[in-house]
Amino acid sequence: MWAAQRRYDLMVVFTFSPLAQLAQQVSWYRAEHPTGRVAVFVPLVVDDDHATAVARGRQYLARYHAVWASAAKAWNTRVSTDFDPAYRAFASMLSMASYDTMNTIGSVFFGCPSYVVDKLEWLREGLNPSHVLFNLDIGAMPFEYSSRTLEALVTNVLPRVASGAKAAV
Repeated sequence: MWAAQRRYDLMVVFTFSPLAQLAQQVSWYRAEHPTGRVAVFVPLVVDDDHATAVARGRQYLARYHAVWASAAKAWNTRVSTDFDPAYRAFASMLSMASYDTMNTIGSVFFGCPSYVVDKLEWLREGLNPSHVLFNLDIGAMPFEYSSRTLEALVTNVLPRVASGAKAAV
């Protein structure tokens, strides 16, 4: 792997691939670069009410992907030997990305604190990332909502993850 051979750390965006496939790719990287750090980037919306978090996340994730897909259309006519040919299809991949698809593979972290704690434990067991990077302002989410997510993350999620506490929804 190019990044591992150069001793670069790795950041993966958990959007299109199921966790098992992503874990396999990360294991190839770690086999080549055992001390390399792996960060995973996930969209996060936390609310005391699970349904509210999902509805809000669904709404802003759709906007996020629409804007990103629109910007990526500029790549449709570009050819580069430095990047995978799939980049030319990236806009259409993004326009097909949906909450339902991402939820099926487990890559959205929208829900009540207990649900998010369980999802983080699932991610740790399946991928064991060095870092998790949370996208808190998906799709230009208003500050009021993203700050609620940040507060819930700091007060109701991270202390339980750090202590190893598990809870069901």
